[in-house]
Amino acid sequence: MASEKIDLVKGVGAALEEKGGAAAESVTSGLGSIVSGVKKGVAKSDKRVVNDASLAAAGFQVTAVQETPPGTELESRGIDAYLVAERKVAGLLKVTVYDVLDKEIGRTKIPFALDAEQGKYFRIPLEQQIEFGKIEKLSFVFQAS
Repeated sequence: MASEKIDLVKGVGAALEEKGGAAAESVTSGLGSIVSGVKKGVAKSDKRVVNDASLAAAGFQVTAVQETPPGTELESRGIDAYLVAERKVAGLLKVTVYDVLDKEIGRTKIPFALDAEQGKYFRIPLEQQIEFGKIEKLSFVFQAS
């Protein structure tokens, strides 16, 4: 009986030697897919950017927004928005901020200028009372200067 158990253990050991690497590779590949999916889900669920038709007519768009980096002085705290221009453009960017209930919780205007084929981050100052975590959507409207 002991020899049967030893043979069984040897058989399991041999199977692990043969196919253990492939099994580990399959498991880690699956974990990699999960991590990648989580990253994409977080990116998709982040702040929604709504570009008014006036931006496209002026030849630019806002493609991404992010909170100002930690440690930024309170008076310059806000949102950094990435603007990409197809052609040279300058004017005012009107920004309206909404919460999860689609209620306006802030608004501001910033002057900006971009050359053709240029992409650049612009700081959008927010009042201290606006918590970044409560922002669900940012709406952008262009005004020529």
